[in-house]
Amino acid sequence: MTKEPGKSKLSLGKIRPGISLIGAYIVVIFMGALILLAPFCAQNEISLVDALFTSASAITITGLITVDTATTWTPFGKAVILVLIQLGGIGIMSLTTVSFLFASQASLSLEALYFQELAGVEKMTNIKALLGKIVIVTLLIEAAGAIAIFPVYISELPFLDAVGYSIFHAISAFCSAGFTLLPDGYVAHANATYFLGINMGLIILGGLGFLVLVELWERARGQAIRRRFSLHLRVVVMMSTILLVLGTFLLWTSDQTDFITALFHSVTARSAGFNTVDTGAMTLPAVCLLMVLMFIGAGPGSTGGGIKVTSLATLVALGAQRFRGDNTVTLLKRTIPTRLVIRAVAVALIGVSAVVTATFLLVIFQTQAGLATANLLRDALFEAVSAVCTVGLSVGLTGQLTTASKFTVIFAMIIGRLGLLTIAYGLAAKSGLDKIKYAEGEIMIG
Repeated sequence: MTKEPGKSKLSLGKIRPGISLIGAYIVVIFMGALILLAPFCAQNEISLVDALFTSASAITITGLITVDTATTWTPFGKAVILVLIQLGGIGIMSLTTVSFLFASQASLSLEALYFQELAGVEKMTNIKALLGKIVIVTLLIEAAGAIAIFPVYISELPFLDAVGYSIFHAISAFCSAGFTLLPDGYVAHANATYFLGINMGLIILGGLGFLVLVELWERARGQAIRRRFSLHLRVVVMMSTILLVLGTFLLWTSDQTDFITALFHSVTARSAGFNTVDTGAMTLPAVCLLMVLMFIGAGPGSTGGGIKVTSLATLVALGAQRFRGDNTVTLLKRTIPTRLVIRAVAVALIGVSAVVTATFLLVIFQTQAGLATANLLRDALFEAVSAVCTVGLSVGLTGQLTTASKFTVIFAMIIGRLGLLTIAYGLAAKSGLDKIKYAEGEIMIG
């Protein structure tokens, strides 16, 4: 065996960024839960577990709930949830990135690797300017969405309530949070094409990713450096469009639903978690399709979760190239570096592992509590995919979760929000010893 000399460590300091970020999320979750436990936040007495679950779901912008948002929380409690959602969308990412920049001294530091994965960038250049653009673009889109939704609520609610509902749902939609102040979700607006259209627009924009939005923003202002759109933008838009059209068609045919309902759920399943019909009442093929869409998710560096559309595109290209006997992976006439191909494979494997583990634990905990049903495996798998991919859809299991199951879902939501690959970056043990390279060996595959 031979040694490859290593010149620098990837971790700066005693605490790796993945661990420190998990710690930051846990601290914010506990702080949010403690505030939600205050008497002025809830209409009725709330358990610590439900407060933790709500806080975790908001900060990870997932949308799964164990208590009804509309009827459980006071206006102040709803405001706390909205702040957590906004923090989950841009705040914590910005704060941790700035702190990593001050700590980082090497281009290969875990701090740099973490932010590159989170924001979807390959180079750590001019990050402060990028963060400023992210905040500005986010606030402008949310404000435009609130203004567009306002006419719907002003016809139903008093002025101040209409303003509050518009702001809450615009932020929730753009941040792919899935929280709603309506008791039955969007079921009452199932036929409101204008209302659903605004929400779909916000969800799609939030799911494209911050770098795509910033590039579009720069082009709109005539500040674009490239003459052509970047490969990243083209792949994200292409895959998002394909999934939107294909998902709509398959839901329309498999669930025998109307076109608007199929279109809305094709959009919301990949990131947001809103629903206009009872998800648990859908046909099994439709439920399976929703799980596939949830697992794929949105664009890198977006408010959505999943393995990301760029990972799917890379995996599809990898399969196609290998089938043709080609050793290079190309997308839109561009060669994808091997490190990115490996990263896509790793994301998919970690995603599958997280979903399988969460499903297994949910089935065990629900069964031990005597809550096993004929559809438990389906419901647990759906819940696990929804949590790990931070979507927020459920077929009805969330309200029946045991305490152990709730903590399982909380942990799954945190993993999903931090990013499947960044978990591996942050928690991988780093040795001070030089890397060891062993002699090659042959095994039979397939």
